[in-house]
Amino acid sequence: MPLLLECARVRGPEYLTQMWHFMCDALIKSIGTEPDSDVLSEIMHSFAKCIELMGDGCLNNEHFEELGGILKGKLEEHFKNQELRQAKRQDEDYDEQVEESLQDEDENDVYILTKVSDILHSVFSSYKEKVLPWFEQLLQLIVQLICPNRPWADRQWGLCIFDDVVEHCSPSSFKYAEYFLRPMVQSLGDTSPEVRQAAAYGVGVMAQYGGESYRPFCTEAIPMLVRVIQVADSRSKENVNATENCISAVGKVMRFRPECVNVNEILPHWLSWLPLNEDKEEAVHTFDFLCDLIESNNPIVLGPDNANLPKIFLIIADGVANESVKSEDACRIRLANVIRQVQAVNESCYQGDDSVLKSLVEIADTAPKYLRPNLEATLQLCLKLCADTNLTNMQRQLALEVIVTLSETAAAMLRKHTAIVAQSVPQMLAMMVDLEDDDEWAMADELEDDDFDSNAVAGESALDRIACGLGGKIILPMIKQHIMQMLQNPDWKYRHAGLMALSAIGEGCHQQMEAILQEIVSFVLLFCSDPHPRVRYAACNAIGQMATDFAPTFQKKFHDKVISALLQTMEDQSNPRVQAHAAAALINFTEDCPKSLLIPYLDSLVQHLHVIMVAKLQELIQKGTKLVLEQVVTSIASVADTAEEKFVPYYDLFMPSLKHIVENAVQKELRLLRGKTIECISLIGLAVGKEKFMPDASAVMQLLLKTQTDFNDLEDDDPQISYMISAWARMCKILGKEFQQYLPVVMGPLMKTASIKPEVALLDTQDMENISEDDGWEFVNLGDQQSFGIKTAGLEEKATACQMLVCYAKELKEGFVEYTEQVVKLMVPLLKFYFHDDILFVEI
Repeated sequence: MPLLLECARVRGPEYLTQMWHFMCDALIKSIGTEPDSDVLSEIMHSFAKCIELMGDGCLNNEHFEELGGILKGKLEEHFKNQELRQAKRQDEDYDEQVEESLQDEDENDVYILTKVSDILHSVFSSYKEKVLPWFEQLLQLIVQLICPNRPWADRQWGLCIFDDVVEHCSPSSFKYAEYFLRPMVQSLGDTSPEVRQAAAYGVGVMAQYGGESYRPFCTEAIPMLVRVIQVADSRSKENVNATENCISAVGKVMRFRPECVNVNEILPHWLSWLPLNEDKEEAVHTFDFLCDLIESNNPIVLGPDNANLPKIFLIIADGVANESVKSEDACRIRLANVIRQVQAVNESCYQGDDSVLKSLVEIADTAPKYLRPNLEATLQLCLKLCADTNLTNMQRQLALEVIVTLSETAAAMLRKHTAIVAQSVPQMLAMMVDLEDDDEWAMADELEDDDFDSNAVAGESALDRIACGLGGKIILPMIKQHIMQMLQNPDWKYRHAGLMALSAIGEGCHQQMEAILQEIVSFVLLFCSDPHPRVRYAACNAIGQMATDFAPTFQKKFHDKVISALLQTMEDQSNPRVQAHAAAALINFTEDCPKSLLIPYLDSLVQHLHVIMVAKLQELIQKGTKLVLEQVVTSIASVADTAEEKFVPYYDLFMPSLKHIVENAVQKELRLLRGKTIECISLIGLAVGKEKFMPDASAVMQLLLKTQTDFNDLEDDDPQISYMISAWARMCKILGKEFQQYLPVVMGPLMKTASIKPEVALLDTQDMENISEDDGWEFVNLGDQQSFGIKTAGLEEKATACQMLVCYAKELKEGFVEYTEQVVKLMVPLLKFYFHDDILFVEI
């Protein structure tokens, strides 16, 4: 029927009125006579919609008289049916089946009651206070619905009807206040959340529409509303709608009746309760009030020095992400204007405040689509801030982070703004040039972690992520010419940055770079002979990264040129750090190199590696330097691992020196070297096979056993632990059944490592400032200025240990039976270990 009226409207008001008169009498008559409750409810729903559509004047006196009698009859019938059902519950034949039938009847009755409420809602919203005299014939019946002894559904719908009276018929509604006001306020503490929701909505409309007469009741209701909101389970599924109506009601009292409450005291609490996610209608009212407060620069909402802006950003982002505010809502336009206003406040960056930028990053991460209407302005602002060297490094990096985050969370959206992306790429490269001259850099033996706060690291990371986010089709054409110019710059910092940029974009631009790999590799290899050691270091970095990103194509096409260049660079005795990085690049190359390609180079590789190892071992003894030796040992391991049995002729060249290192490198500062050497020995043993390795097996096992005996004395972060666990597994593969005798020694530490429990925490923004990701923590943003943190230190070791247990069981079979029960007890709970995929896969 409502749809037919919508269609009739096209023919003009006269036709629409004729159509309605034809429908109206039939609808009212049907409401009074239809026996089927399902059909009746549909007719009543349709009639209510028609009244809303037609508005004031659609019902004449005869209609009202007939409708009033019918609705009165429906309410009286409702009460009568409830009494009959209650009597049946006292009958001697009453049982569960009877109760089931009675509950069905009760649900039907309540459903009809909701339709009575719908019709009254439409009448009140259309006729306002003019309809109150007509309503009086129903008043006592509605009052009866909200009596404390009535079922919760009666109380809920009775309050809903009085909510409409207040909302649409005030201030005249106050003449009925004696009937509903006290029950409504008291119902804020009702055990039924549906009743609390109706009562809370009523308080909100009292404040918004009721007028001066309702003021004392608004004041009285505030503490009760706050109590409902602050109950521990107020946000549970069954309570959340009532709670959100209470939050909205508090907001309406502050907005429309500020004299009823201490706004300065309540406002900070109200802000902490936002956003509303379930009740979409009340969310719009709440956001409107929030806009009022922000647009008026309310100091309590904005906070000292705009400290609350991050919270406001998150509230808005959350509301949009949950579709609490629709795109067609007028409120959406106001919120967009507020964002612009806050963006203007972003100039606070120039006063050293980066809180707004941090919030913008969070919006880009959690609700990027909300930025769509203002994306151009947002990107331009971030670009401007990123380029401004007067700002702090952190502020510039945060501005860049907004763009980069959008490339990950809203790539399709950002691809429509390629001009700005193209402007951001030089900014990333400029950051990568921000390096300091350090005469001691090339000689450093202790490598500290990269300065994660530095512009160079931030720029490189941003380039890597934006390439992965937007893809090589977009990024490579934007950056290629810039890199070529940087590589020809006389300033070493630009050449270094250009090579590091090539390393960074390889994964994201894989397909596009692979097509021109010949050109890239030829150019990069030239820089292995660059006059500046840090450029040579960057060239090794690029080679190592390409060896990983483009394997095995890279190895197949460029093995001759790459191996030669890396071996030559490894001879750079005067720059140990470059030497070490060349060895690291060689590791990357050999790890993914087909065995057949590596064999022709074995003599040359082994000769170079042995010469360097001997020289660096002497340097370790004389000077205590170890950096190059650590990488060379790993290079030897990688070559042996790939060459397998072809490494047999070189076994005796390396094994004595390697055993010497394990036996004598006992100082704390040599733990990493010792661990890598243990790995190298076990990989060589596995490569050459049991027959060749057996003469040394006993001595090696004794060295390992000595280390294992001291296992409990090792610190938790001792790098030897993971190397030891893997080495035992390889020894198990080499020795087979003969390894069973060592299980009592190795299983204890192995089970201890496999049982590591990660440290987790729920942190707010302030807490996170005291914890760095450099400390082994990783974070997931949960919104509302909270993050879930997990300390990942130890997880890789846990995964390795679990894999080793599988290895022992597989190799030793029945020889492992003694440990199966305790391993099963460890493994089964890990089926729910979601913090590390490798651990989960091992258990499965």
